[in-house]
Amino acid sequence: MKEQDQIEVECYMASDQCQALERDAVLGDSGDAKKMIIREPKSDEAMPAVLREGAPVKEFEPDFFLVSLAHGQPNENNTKFNVLKRYDFPVMNRFGKKPTPNDFKSFMQGSKGQKNNFERFACFQALLYLSEMLDIDTALAIGRSVAHEKNVDSALVELLESFI
Repeated sequence: MKEQDQIEVECYMASDQCQALERDAVLGDSGDAKKMIIREPKSDEAMPAVLREGAPVKEFEPDFFLVSLAHGQPNENNTKFNVLKRYDFPVMNRFGKKPTPNDFKSFMQGSKGQKNNFERFACFQALLYLSEMLDIDTALAIGRSVAHEKNVDSALVELLESFI
């Protein structure tokens, strides 16, 4: 049961087909915000058909192109397939509150005993923070190490540990 003041998260995205239709200027301007249309073709142009119940239509609901996304915090059972396995760094875009150097210090200290050093940095939010704290190329290099499950350069780890 949902409490009255709780936020309920629903995640959707536009399908690849919708994005391709928009990219290729196939969609037209609809007078109704709840409908999408295929624009009228020029004299030497063919337009793709959108089928509804087996018949082509010129006007249709945007629901045709919505893809529902799973959302939420992963649990221990489904992190073995994820490259980014850590979720213990503050989120960057929450209500104007940005992570601090102390947050990074805690993050680094909390992972000091990891067997493979790339596991220490397997956190999307921490990589975002590193891109702002240092530069994007350094964050990308660390991200590549995480993605390929290869240890981060020891000199770079030493530099990051110097912030502790």
